[in-house]
Amino acid sequence: MSADTLALISLQHSLLFEQSIDIVDRTIFINGEINESTVEKVYKGLTLLNSNNHGNAPITIKINSNGGCIYSSWSIVGLIRKSKCPVYTEAYGACMSSATTIFAAGEKRTAYANTFFLFHEVSFEFGQSKASDIRTTIKHFNDDEMAYCELLASASVKKASFWKKVIRTRADVYVKASELLKTGLVQEIF
Repeated sequence: MSADTLALISLQHSLLFEQSIDIVDRTIFINGEINESTVEKVYKGLTLLNSNNHGNAPITIKINSNGGCIYSSWSIVGLIRKSKCPVYTEAYGACMSSATTIFAAGEKRTAYANTFFLFHEVSFEFGQSKASDIRTTIKHFNDDEMAYCELLASASVKKASFWKKVIRTRADVYVKASELLKTGLVQEIF
């Protein structure tokens, strides 16, 4: 084995275990909470894998997450949309809350049969705020919620109004991947 091959294998192992990026299989893993470090990891992965284009081969983002920061999820959606290569998303185990935002951004969306998705309305705490601040925050979250419903609609055969009804049930809505096949959000079960 040549020194270059050994160096590539060493880099591959380093990236796979430290950054959750597999350069050989062109895969980025998202496990756990969605936050700023997740955005950084996806940015690094997409930048690296887009620079090693391999004839416009797709990049896969594998997701197992209970969710997290919606703003971080929107950042990742933007990175996916900006990718030169097509980005596919796969869900394993849990694809909940803001993780569903990332999943919906995939050009091709597949899920393991026993994956559960979670949909709910935006949640936040106010603490001590002026009434005008509360009104502004509510408007902001209503706008964000509509953008989320429009993203889900663009990735499915259902309209934004359908998704708005789902998330406005006032309770967390858990849906098995196989049930989402009929909405088109999940395109294939494996």
